[in-house]
Amino acid sequence: MTIDEALIEVNLPTRTHNTDLSDDALLLLDAIIYFNGWVADQMSQEDYSFHMNVGYSHSLADKEILHTLEDLRKIGVLRKAEQEFDISWFATEMGGCFWESERQPIWGKFVVEWHYYAPPYARYDDPIAHLLLEATDDNPIAVIRSPSQETLRSYYAATEVLDMWKPKVGSEVNIVCSMDFGWKVFERMHVLCVPILSYSERNESMAATIARAEDYNRRRTWWRNLQELQTLREDRG
Repeated sequence: MTIDEALIEVNLPTRTHNTDLSDDALLLLDAIIYFNGWVADQMSQEDYSFHMNVGYSHSLADKEILHTLEDLRKIGVLRKAEQEFDISWFATEMGGCFWESERQPIWGKFVVEWHYYAPPYARYDDPIAHLLLEATDDNPIAVIRSPSQETLRSYYAATEVLDMWKPKVGSEVNIVCSMDFGWKVFERMHVLCVPILSYSERNESMAATIARAEDYNRRRTWWRNLQELQTLREDRG
């Protein structure tokens, strides 16, 4: 193995064991769910921790990854899309049900945040693509979504503590639309579009951001990833 075994087993997210998926297969499914599709070249032990921003990884060698993905496809958990230079893997509706059964997400507290430094392809974001035509490296735009308007507002208010948002009066855009993850469809997703600091501006306030991170976590009543989901569940008892 190229990653220390102790690191691999540290802080693994909890699971219910309601399915027969191995821990490694479930970790791969975590990433595919999180990114709404992923390529095998980014799933190695070394790359997994980096892309998922976690302190653990799976224990699979590269060849074992492909075998595991194919096994998941054969039982209907994944589907693959062959492209010119690589193969992307996506969760099916069954795969999403398996994942929900194992990870027990609290959807009313879910937040997803994407940053745009250029206009997206309209086919990926039809309901809001027209709002992102002005997105550039110097004028990035954050799109924050949640099934709950209350959760969305709580998240936005708390993250202002981190100085991530540009103070532009009237720049917020609020809409409600559906959101299709492929394996799950949210019929009503509250969406907030807001300008954010560029990389150069953000670096200037990094010290303040670090100092206020503890305040952010103290205010947090939502989750964006598995680690936040786990701590939120623990905080709720």
